Amino acid sequence: MAHVRTQIRARVRAAVTGLTTTGANVFVLRDGPYDADRLPNISVHPADAAEYLDGEQGHTYDGIEIRVCSVDTVVRMQGESDELDDDLDAASVEVEEAIKGDATLAAMTTGITLESTEHEYDDDSEKPVGMIRLTWAIRYAVAASDPETLL
Repeated sequence: MAHVRTQIRARVRAAVTGLTTTGANVFVLRDGPYDADRLPNISVHPADAAEYLDGEQGHTYDGIEIRVCSVDTVVRMQGESDELDDDLDAASVEVEEAIKGDATLAAMTTGITLESTEHEYDDDSEKPVGMIRLTWAIRYAVAASDPETLL
């Protein structure tokens, strides 16, 4: 079995696969593919923020740890610069609804919070490439001695 963090990221990838904007173009690469034929796409990977124990000073209670991991969902798309912000925001709506509405993911966690949203742009290509990074704080419970099994 895999670490619960790995299981959660796999479920997030499943939740965002098949969206109207990005279809099946879901990747695990941090930098994601920028080739025009693979855009728009989403990458799902650990965020730069470290995982931490939730609770009073991060203590383990009766052998149970409540952990919070950070996961990035990054949408990349190419378009006209005057429409790119709106297109990225539309894709963001789809991602947010997919993650918050996924019953399997909700059952795996004790809470999912959108922590931040960042926009970035690359004007070096023929058409600008925009990116919106949604960083999620995902809470889950494990036995302190078994990080592969959800509680």
